[in-house]
Amino acid sequence: MIGNRFAPLEGIRVIEIGHFVAAPNLGALLAYFGAEVIKIEPPSGDESKRVAPWAYYIFSQNKKSIAIDLTKHEGLELFKNIIKTCDVLIENLSPKAIEKLGIGYDALSALNQRLIYCSIKGFASDSRDWRRPAFDTVAQAESGLLAALGREGEEPIRINNPCIDMGAAAYALAAIAMAIMQRAKTGRGAYIEVPLLDVAVYWNGYWIAYYSLTGREPARLGAGHAGYSPYGIYKARDGYVFIGVITDEQWLKLCERLGITPPENLRSMQSRIENRLEVDRLVGESVARLSVEEVLKRLRDLVPASTLKSVKDVAEDLELEKRGVIVPAKVDDKVVRVAQPPIRINKNKPSTNYCDRQQS
Repeated sequence: MIGNRFAPLEGIRVIEIGHFVAAPNLGALLAYFGAEVIKIEPPSGDESKRVAPWAYYIFSQNKKSIAIDLTKHEGLELFKNIIKTCDVLIENLSPKAIEKLGIGYDALSALNQRLIYCSIKGFASDSRDWRRPAFDTVAQAESGLLAALGREGEEPIRINNPCIDMGAAAYALAAIAMAIMQRAKTGRGAYIEVPLLDVAVYWNGYWIAYYSLTGREPARLGAGHAGYSPYGIYKARDGYVFIGVITDEQWLKLCERLGITPPENLRSMQSRIENRLEVDRLVGESVARLSVEEVLKRLRDLVPASTLKSVKDVAEDLELEKRGVIVPAKVDDKVVRVAQPPIRINKNKPSTNYCDRQQS
């Protein structure tokens, strides 16, 4: 423990060389739980600070940093000396960059056999696409995730946040923790890969299994669900609400609360799925007569139902701040509201103790 923090990684030194989301998010997660994370940036600074500064600031929590020019002999030698003292290296550079610099796992593990080397790239090293440039949306597209989003007859849409990058960082955190446990038994480090495509395919495993059993592609239902009806977003007088019904009993109670006379041909879930448009029309007409608050007052204790909050609503939510889900953090003299990792262990939460950045 560090103070009241749960810090099982205290004493673990991590070197981070990466940019944008995947590796920096992984570095932030390791730092949240006590690791000493040293971010190595080029002398010109992290590219993400210029093009996506919000990503730079939220993933800089609790880290130290040092500027090293890895393209120069002196910088590369300094980096290798640091590697000899660290436990973990994390990177999401291109294969070409890693090879050009000569800092792959084989080269660095020869300097430090206890080194745990974690690489996050678009594709796995045994993939034919290993050298292709890729990022989050490429993984969404090639895993089938993107094709299942949106509505029939309209263009597919992407998940509008870097969820695959974030997911890769979470899996890498678990992999590193397991590698540390294994190293305690063997004395040797490990080479870890968490490819973005593999993460996205795993996340789409729900629909892959569906297809393998039914031979059907998942329907593109917008906010709807293939297995339930009604299930979706409906327009009230002053905004939108989500309503989901997952049992026939809930459907009958919803009809009662919304003043709908339930047609005999829509009493079973299967019949409502087959007549989804009619169900949505009945629910939509009833919801349209009410305010968002009136809808939620009638339904919230009965079925899954919620308002659609904006990013502003969530960012300024005092309840989330009180619970430590979002905290104001000072980074480079800027105050940024930062979402915290959703991990609670023995009721302890990760906390942001920002370390002053040092340039050398």
